[in-house]
Amino acid sequence: MKIKYNNEFKIINTEEKSYFLGYLFGDGCLSISKNKKSFNYCVSMTSKDRDIIDKILLSFPFFNLCKDRQYFKIYSYNKELFKDLENLGILKNKSTKNKDLLKIPKIDNTLIKHFIRGLYDSDGGFYLYNTLLETFFCSTSFHFINEVREWLLKNDIKTNLNKRKTKNSYIYYIRSKSNKAANKFYKLIYLNSKIYMDRKMETFLKASMISSDIKKSNYNINKKGTEKQLEKLNKDYKNIIFKFSKIQKIENPSLCCNYHTIESGKSHKKGTIRPLYLCLKCGKRSVYNQCSINRMN
Repeated sequence: MKIKYNNEFKIINTEEKSYFLGYLFGDGCLSISKNKKSFNYCVSMTSKDRDIIDKILLSFPFFNLCKDRQYFKIYSYNKELFKDLENLGILKNKSTKNKDLLKIPKIDNTLIKHFIRGLYDSDGGFYLYNTLLETFFCSTSFHFINEVREWLLKNDIKTNLNKRKTKNSYIYYIRSKSNKAANKFYKLIYLNSKIYMDRKMETFLKASMISSDIKKSNYNINKKGTEKQLEKLNKDYKNIIFKFSKIQKIENPSLCCNYHTIESGKSHKKGTIRPLYLCLKCGKRSVYNQCSINRMN
C-alpha cells in the first residue's frame, strides 16, 4: 500500500526532518514539467550511498526509489510536498540562477546542527591523510556557504573560504585542515546523532586526534610528498631535456649547471602550489626562468 504525504514538512520539528532538509539543500532537486493536461511537481535527491537512502526512506516512506547506474534516487510527484519544501527555502535552479537566494532556513536552533550534517553528507567531503583529516563544504552560492561558515565559527570551528572558477561561474569552498577542528566538528555534528551517512561518520572515527599520532602523520605525509615530487621531476626531466639541449649554453651560470627542468610542486603543509626551478643534477635553483621556458616552446 502506497503511503501518502501528510504535510510532514509543513513544520521542521525533528532531527530526521532537519537532516533531510539539509541534504536536499545539497543534492536535492525541485522541478516542474508540463504535459498536455497539467503540471508535474517533482521532488528528488540522489546518492551513491545506499545506506542513507534507506534511512531516509524509513523516515519518509512516501518517496519512491529507483537506480540510475551507480546512483540511487528517491523521488515524489507531490505538489504539496513541493510547495512545503519551497517555503523552507529549497528553490528550482538553486545551483544556477537562484543560487544567490539560498540561505539557512529559519528552524529551531537546536535542529540547525542536524541540517548542517545533512548538508555535509550531501555537499561536503573529506581527505584522510594517515591520521590527518581535512574537511570541506562546497556551494555555488557565496552567501549560503558564508552563512554556514559563520555558524561554524559561532561554534568555535574555524574554516578558510576560497573559490574555484568553473566554466560559467565559481564554486566556493570552506575548509578545515586541523584535526582539532575536525574533532570539534565531529562532536558537534555527528556525536549521538540518529541519522547520518555511515561512510563519513566512519572517516571521523578513523582519524586519530592524539597529538603524537598527528605529528607522526605529518612527518610521513611530507616524506611521501617529497618522494613523489622528486619522482615526477625526474620523469619530466627525461621528457624535456632534449628541448633544453637546443638552448644556447649560458657561460658562467651563477646558480647551477646547465641541466634543468621546471615543475609545480604542492606544499603539503600550507596546501598551496609553488613554482620550482630546480636542477636535477646539482639540486640547486635553475639559471633558467619562466621566460626561458616560454621562448623554448
